Amino acid sequence: MALSFLARCLLVPLAFATLKLSAVPNFTQAVIDEAVACDLARWGYGPKVDTEFGSFNTLHTSRAMYYLALVARLDPAARASDGTTPADRALQHVRHVIAGGNEPMARGVIAGWADNPLAQALALVRRTPALWDQLSADERERCDWLMRALAAAGNYCHNYDAHIKRDIPQAESWGKAWNANHVEGYVGVMIAAWHYFGGADAVNAELASFDFERWTSELRRLGLNHIAGCWESAGRTLLETGGKDTGGGYSAGMRRPFTYQRVERHPDLDPWSRVNMLGNVRVPYEPMALLSALVHRMWPYIVVSEFRIDDTLTARTADGSRSPYEGRWGMGYEFMSWDAGGARSDAGYVYEGWFNEVITRATMETLGSWPDKPTDETNRLHAAMFVGGSDLLYKMQVGWRGKKNGKPCFQALPPKGKMGFPFVRDIFEKLQSHDSAPAIDTAPTDRAAVVGERVVLRVLGGGQPAPVVQWYKDGVPVAGANGLELIFPSVKPADAGAYTVSLENPLGRVETQPAHLTLRLRP
Repeated sequence: MALSFLARCLLVPLAFATLKLSAVPNFTQAVIDEAVACDLARWGYGPKVDTEFGSFNTLHTSRAMYYLALVARLDPAARASDGTTPADRALQHVRHVIAGGNEPMARGVIAGWADNPLAQALALVRRTPALWDQLSADERERCDWLMRALAAAGNYCHNYDAHIKRDIPQAESWGKAWNANHVEGYVGVMIAAWHYFGGADAVNAELASFDFERWTSELRRLGLNHIAGCWESAGRTLLETGGKDTGGGYSAGMRRPFTYQRVERHPDLDPWSRVNMLGNVRVPYEPMALLSALVHRMWPYIVVSEFRIDDTLTARTADGSRSPYEGRWGMGYEFMSWDAGGARSDAGYVYEGWFNEVITRATMETLGSWPDKPTDETNRLHAAMFVGGSDLLYKMQVGWRGKKNGKPCFQALPPKGKMGFPFVRDIFEKLQSHDSAPAIDTAPTDRAAVVGERVVLRVLGGGQPAPVVQWYKDGVPVAGANGLELIFPSVKPADAGAYTVSLENPLGRVETQPAHLTLRLRP
């Protein structure tokens, strides 16, 4: 049976530890070479996000920086073909970003697409003595201030008590319940800050010390004018104590202790239903709890390879093929979501959530907040993340025809040198594509129905290799019931009973508690 959310949160490690990998990852030499050859990461300055991370290909170079820091941490003997060490090149990136005039604006919201790789790289550098010890006292101070600023921006937009409608410079619209690609980045930043400063209490102490005049003065002193200018455009009141933003939202300021507001979506909800999905669960500031909330939102569906979006278009693979992961739990939310133009199905937006989730998890695995030994919780998260990432890669490889912003669209693999794709894929394939025991995320629930209605019992769960699924009625196997959904096209009185479902692969077996189907005749 799946654990309650509170029980899941109690599975976290109590000590700040370092993961001991059983073997050094075999990172791809060509990818190391490409990362070393990338331009040094830098961010632009301007009111629009596209200006900030679009001017210098930052979505790609920031992930090259992170990839190099990760390789330096996990495989210190690695070298590029020209002899460059990933550690040296990673530190060149960091020094370039903190020099002043190259840093992000720390504006929050969708800028997390590019800001999260920087935050995760800083966390790895801070917790890797072979890297941190090479920085001067001035450089360490600059790293500290940059991470403080990123954490403050993450708290500003994602704190449970905040409901902003604009980013910090009041230029970009945003909402907490928007599509997953909007939230993965800066929630990831908060996880990175947890590692960098040494836990929730340490980060919250930094946030509590926020003073607009002092912080902007210090940022100006260090030449971090992108951040200072961004924050000065918002003003003291909005950042210190909160208030209404220009979009009609509400800021709670930057000082409050961080907790996250979980986004909910009931598994029986029509995928195209537009509802307010902000739940009432206050997620504690702990990496596994935060990642659990992100995964719950990011990968909610059973994988399909073709479906009707609306009366005008069917979303499908470009070659008409079926995903190898068809029928398994873990398809990305933005294959069936909404935007301002209506129904949306776009592999590109799934990727823009996934490219942050992969590196956030990699940092957790490396720095020990992802448990060293498998647990029910890590198996649950891995089941969705593995299938979701693998299905996404397949659909991008063959091409995905869908719809966004009210128009048909097509998404293939990102062009070479764009969007950090080779770095994210190499991390996923080397660190996050292993086998795992089955786990259940969402068990079937009791149902009451009228005879003749269509009824669907559903379980969300999985494992790797793909588990064998078996449904039972009153303890007896239901013939042919081997999918994640048990469908009754027209339920009959004889169908009433207690239903359970098991998932089994060579690494283990799990089974749900009974879900009772009760029936009544039509009046």
